[in-house]
Amino acid sequence: MVYLLFFYDMAMTMANTALCVAFAVLFVRRKNALHLWLAVLFGLSTADIMLMYLFDFVPEFQSVFSAAPGASPFVYGYLHLGILLTFRFIAGFIFDRPPALREGALWILCCTYLAVAGSLAEATVEEFAENLCIGVLQLYIMGIGVKGLRDGRGANGVLGARAVAALVASFAFCSVGYLAWSIGSFAAGWGSPRNVFVELSGGVNLVFACLYLQAYVRKRREASAPTAVPFVAKRYDLTKREEEMLEMLADGMSNQQISSQAFISVGTVKTHAHNIYAKLGIKGRADLAEFLERELTDSLDHRVDARSARTGG
Repeated sequence: MVYLLFFYDMAMTMANTALCVAFAVLFVRRKNALHLWLAVLFGLSTADIMLMYLFDFVPEFQSVFSAAPGASPFVYGYLHLGILLTFRFIAGFIFDRPPALREGALWILCCTYLAVAGSLAEATVEEFAENLCIGVLQLYIMGIGVKGLRDGRGANGVLGARAVAALVASFAFCSVGYLAWSIGSFAAGWGSPRNVFVELSGGVNLVFACLYLQAYVRKRREASAPTAVPFVAKRYDLTKREEEMLEMLADGMSNQQISSQAFISVGTVKTHAHNIYAKLGIKGRADLAEFLERELTDSLDHRVDARSARTGG
């Protein structure tokens, strides 16, 4: 069992490190803030796993770790809080709902709560208070995902509607399970830094990150294929800025992602999108894919007819 745990920690460390590096490289190349937060997420996850490795396999560290939460509450609870904060930013990109200023009060309250919990002398009570705080934040982020699905958001991203729905369902399952596990551990008087639902959540993150990278590479390849955007821009008299916006909308980027990449506000993105839809004669983003596919077919037919005319049939 000890050997299995050792190899599990090693495998998870290498996988999280690899994904951290992959998303960091993507951010440097594409300047997409979503990739930055994904790199931060897997970097923090790597630190979390390494901390657990030290706890399980370095006896000298166990005594230091056990005393650390009471002496400095920033050691472990704040690491999980940082991971959840990255989840919040990632959810903002997926569901086009960036964190509002008023949310800062919630996160500050949780930081204060963890600081107070870390000063408690009773380790079991301290751990329960910390887990309760983390569980509540997980449920809050889960609510953002559920509301986003209900509003039809996230379907036009890299992953697609089904994968996003599966991601939200997995996160919800792990969040509820984490809270139930924490309450059960407290009731039984059994304390451990490992929570099976935290480990499960880490595995889910790896799976969906790999799916994202696969879909991202596929979309980049598709983007290098013939596109209708230049033809549509010329045919419908779009400005150069509107053509750039249409390209990003066609790639499935959310308003927030476009805002980050184009260095403009989300409101300006919405204004450009509204003007583009009006010029194209469509209702909104939901009709865009079908419209562009139809226009691409028309543009290819137009090229064939022009070539036939030049060659005399």
